[in-house]
Amino acid sequence: MLGISMMLLWSGGVMLAAIAVIVFVLYFRGTFCDRIEYKLINVPTPEDPRFPLALATLSNSVFTTGRCTEHWVEAENIYAARIAAIKEAKHSIHFETFFMTPGRRANDFADAICDRASDGVEVLMIIDHHGSNKLSKRYWKRLKACGIDIRFFNKFNWKAPIDYFARTHWKLLVIDGKKALIGGAGVSDFWDGIDNIKDTGAWYDFEMSFTGEVVAALQGMFMQH
Repeated sequence: MLGISMMLLWSGGVMLAAIAVIVFVLYFRGTFCDRIEYKLINVPTPEDPRFPLALATLSNSVFTTGRCTEHWVEAENIYAARIAAIKEAKHSIHFETFFMTPGRRANDFADAICDRASDGVEVLMIIDHHGSNKLSKRYWKRLKACGIDIRFFNKFNWKAPIDYFARTHWKLLVIDGKKALIGGAGVSDFWDGIDNIKDTGAWYDFEMSFTGEVVAALQGMFMQH
């Protein structure tokens, strides 16, 4: 009897452990998290001439054209080009980035977009939640007080913690839907080189500006994010 009881107890323990592992895996996969559902209506059939364009749009693979107007490789020139483009904005500024840290570059950026927002320019920002976690709440409050719409990409959700590994590494600036600047530099003094980190050398990157149809495609991806 004692042997049977021990076997039943051991079997029960194994089953509980298995259930716990399954629940743990489902939890980290985000099974218990509410998901956004997208419903497509009026979808063209494969025989419809619009079908290839619709499919390309859904998969972010639309073939388009554009013109590269300028490019920059030094941090000073990259940030100067961004500030100049922001100052030119008359209707809208759409900005997305992964990396922002406290310092001169972040302050200069805030000054420029707040100035345009105060003149009635629509400013919409998508900032990666993880890449910008060093900036203070005061910084974001200042921007919001200027009327800037800020969305943080993929905040941590305890219902789906593993989803936090999905980040946006875009660095995109779209001005009035007509001009786009895209490259690899975040908004940080790291690209200039600073003294209080091990890698004190400047981080090298480049930036390019585009006009033409490609700007609409980039803005569409921005709106999707």
